[in-house]
Amino acid sequence: MRNPAGGADSTTGARSPRRFGTVELLALLLVPAAAFLVLAPMIHVPFDTETASRYIAPFLFGEGSDLGWAATESVPIGIFRPLYGLSFLVDFRIWGSSPEGYHLTDLLMTWGAFALAYALFRRRLDRWTSALAVSLWILLPAQLHSMLHFYGRNDRIMIYFLLASLLLYDREIDAGDRPGRTRGLVLAGATLSLGLLAKESVFYYGFVLFAWSVMIVRRSLRSTLLRDWPLWVSIFAVAALYIGTRALLGIRLGDDNELDTGVVYLGNLGQMVLWGTPFRLPVDVNVELGIAAWVVAAALALLGRLPREIRFGGFCLLAGFLHLPLFWIQRSFLWIPWLFGSLAVAGITLRIASAVRGRLGAAGRVAAAALPFVILAGAATWSFRECVAWCRYPLVIDDAVDWIVENGEGPVYSGSMALARLPEFREAWAARAGDPVSERKLWAWMTELARIRTGVEGLRIEWEPGTGASGR
Repeated sequence: MRNPAGGADSTTGARSPRRFGTVELLALLLVPAAAFLVLAPMIHVPFDTETASRYIAPFLFGEGSDLGWAATESVPIGIFRPLYGLSFLVDFRIWGSSPEGYHLTDLLMTWGAFALAYALFRRRLDRWTSALAVSLWILLPAQLHSMLHFYGRNDRIMIYFLLASLLLYDREIDAGDRPGRTRGLVLAGATLSLGLLAKESVFYYGFVLFAWSVMIVRRSLRSTLLRDWPLWVSIFAVAALYIGTRALLGIRLGDDNELDTGVVYLGNLGQMVLWGTPFRLPVDVNVELGIAAWVVAAALALLGRLPREIRFGGFCLLAGFLHLPLFWIQRSFLWIPWLFGSLAVAGITLRIASAVRGRLGAAGRVAAAALPFVILAGAATWSFRECVAWCRYPLVIDDAVDWIVENGEGPVYSGSMALARLPEFREAWAARAGDPVSERKLWAWMTELARIRTGVEGLRIEWEPGTGASGR
């Protein structure tokens, strides 16, 4: 079968030719550049509350100025993510307290993941499917919601270990019985496991390696489990060691809240499904969407005749967040699953284009060639609209902090004057007035931003009675 651009589309598990042409290399540079232009409003968004108080303020005021602190600061809250903390220390040493530099780091990390994902897909799939998949992924709003707040960075670090493990595993799949294959499989498992230094959920993504072998390479379950046992043993051994060590040290594996199950779980799952689409429905059908997610995931797992990139991509998209609604949900969690989901969309798009090309003559050829670009343009438009909407609030707050600092005398500043003088800030504040938790969070966020902006550790912002911020 031919794709719309005339390239071969492999339907077997054999490896695809991997030579990169000039046009291909240019696309690897230009598509991410276009995506970053779409996200341009985000570059000036200030630090979120967690990043400001957890990293930037300690770095700025001396508490977190060394490597040891940055590597272990997460231990008191029951997790161990040294690579996450160290990444912010490196940023601080380069950019200081300028959030623009940290956003640039995130964009460059995403660019690297884009290239690594393309290299992985090209090992088994044709260049058009691979290129469309990664291009769609980097243009989707999932990028915005992972990078708008810096706490999505742990996914950006973890994905390097996941993709490197997949590349190492794919190489060993073709190795036959050569000497050193066992060592190569252990290396692939160890590479995945090292991702726990960024985020513990890397172990969950071990299912992606299994799905790659069965769905993309089209190997049997028996061969995947028995011939590749060193891979699975190494992953489970490290996971068991990690869990056992935490238990011995008395560190819990999660928070103390009860798991969300039943209808609540299905509703949360349906909400995540809806977040991954551009649709906003007038009625609440989240529970039904949650049920549908399980049905579709099961069908993709069982229907072996589906095109492999559609089956693999769709299954990994849904399976990538089926567990999350048990604990909590947020939009940034869609970032990794949608990398694989974009592969399914690319496969569907190119098959539709191929059908149109073969049936409608010259008009069909034009439509087939245009369809992928229409999909990408639609994704970019959706992403830009989301970016403008989601960046407006933090930029208004940032402008208000600037105004408060520039028009007051520290270390005690008046926030009430900003409410009186800045209509957009007053509107943003009013939206949270009456909710004590939201008010306290906003007040704390603005205070941290002002401390970072001025370099004054003891800075305070005071509010007059009646503003909704009194008493703090």
